Amino acid sequence: MNAITSFRILCGIFFINTTNLSAQFLADYPIKEIEPAKLIATYSLLYQEDSLPPHFTRQEDMILILGNSVSLFVSSVGYSNELHLREI
Repeated sequence: MNAITSFRILCGIFFINTTNLSAQFLADYPIKEIEPAKLIATYSLLYQEDSLPPHFTRQEDMILILGNSVSLFVSSVGYSNELHLREI
């Protein structure tokens, strides 16, 4: 194997490994329950990102958690990823 092929393989491995990195790392803080959830709903959010053509939209599944006085809405993928990372 010559040097160019080796370089291409290393660049490919580097690219594959760095594309999975998150731009925002999770903070290592203890989970504190504020109040129990009374209702948990899931819904699909269709939105357009800023400065993109009007026909270019994205869709994301969201979770809405409602309590007596506190509510939280979060991406279902982000919420499940955070739960799995906290189990590790």
